[in-house]
Amino acid sequence: MAIKTQSVKKKRTVAKVKKTPAKREAEKSTERRKKGKADKPRSARIVTVRGIPYKLRKFEALAPRAAPDTYYTRKGMTLKQLWRGTPRLFVNNAVDVRAHRYKQKKTKTGKPVIHGIMWTNDPFRPQKIRRYHETYIVGLDENQSKPVNKHTKVLVQCTCEAFVYNFEYANARRGASYMIYCNGEPPVWTNPGLGPGLCKHLVALAKIAVEENL
Repeated sequence: MAIKTQSVKKKRTVAKVKKTPAKREAEKSTERRKKGKADKPRSARIVTVRGIPYKLRKFEALAPRAAPDTYYTRKGMTLKQLWRGTPRLFVNNAVDVRAHRYKQKKTKTGKPVIHGIMWTNDPFRPQKIRRYHETYIVGLDENQSKPVNKHTKVLVQCTCEAFVYNFEYANARRGASYMIYCNGEPPVWTNPGLGPGLCKHLVALAKIAVEENL
């Protein structure tokens, strides 16, 4: 006598992939843009590029490294010399840079410093998330009472990618910067001539220093 058996089909369970906070934020921003509700500029660092959310990371500051002692590092450069050596593209782009805040300070050794927090106001992308960059202009003359923009030797620094990849190493060879964020290798692709200069954020801060005689 045949025994009837009933087959039991197992259902396959598919685990749902949880969305990351960055992905959910990107989807919400997309929905708001479709409805015509513009997002206000925010200071967060989560941005979306072609629908792929990612988080921008700040450069990791290393111990300040000075270039080998040479005639050029001892001579240094003035702020105006660095400005004149800056490519025209960076000078033109500085028009859209705004100073979130800036003030005069002193280093631990008493050197005068102009410290600025700068950001870019892009008129073609008003919804873009703001990124703030710290900029420094340090006067190295013995006469510390005169304005930094009139010192015969200055140190400049910015935390933006343009400065790190173009000018940090080149300026260090001329005694105008320390190597803080770069890996110590020359920028053979971005600045093969090793010309010293300023990024757009430093150009904007230098303009403020000259106009206000800081």
